Amino acid sequence: MNNYLTVFGRKQTLTAALNYYRANFRGGKRQAIGEITTPTLFIWGKHDLANGTTAVEYNHKYMQGDYTFLALDGGHWLMQTNYPEVEKAVVEHLTKYRT
Repeated sequence: MNNYLTVFGRKQTLTAALNYYRANFRGGKRQAIGEITTPTLFIWGKHDLANGTTAVEYNHKYMQGDYTFLALDGGHWLMQTNYPEVEKAVVEHLTKYRT
């Protein structure tokens, strides 16, 4: 908990985190963002109450670059509940696509 308070206690960090969610609510306007060509790793918890199956099953259709989908036996807070699996997947992804 102290780690979170240290990180999110900084104004810039909290603003950045909130902007991630704000970007999803543009007054109901839908605007195409173009082709996504960046290699993408999508890690999802099968028991996530915030992001259900319908919300994630078609993501691959929007990805023009390499896309890896990893479904874990966890919920929304995978960094806390499935850290070893998340760490392994992220390290592998970053190593593979190192520039």
